[in-house]
Amino acid sequence: MPRASGVDVTKKVKELHPQTQVIVITGHEPNEEYKRLSERLGEAKPDGIVQKPIMLESIKHIVDQIRFVIEKRKIEPNYQPEPFSYQTPPQS
Repeated sequence: MPRASGVDVTKKVKELHPQTQVIVITGHEPNEEYKRLSERLGEAKPDGIVQKPIMLESIKHIVDQIRFVIEKRKIEPNYQPEPFSYQTPPQS
């Protein structure tokens, strides 16, 4: 993003529509990056974070998690998932 950082985009999306799920893709260590973003953004922090490179199975997992949250919020509008539920599923 030439004119906006991931922090800028996350903050703006959360300001406009707090229920929108924001998943950050990073090349950094995900736990440390999420902690850094959470400290900078407070309540506007991302809903999940995924480390590059992203494998096809990870994308499928992320989409499944997003769908789950959408359905869950139909019953429980303020439902907020644990942020790391979007990480790559365990390898089998």
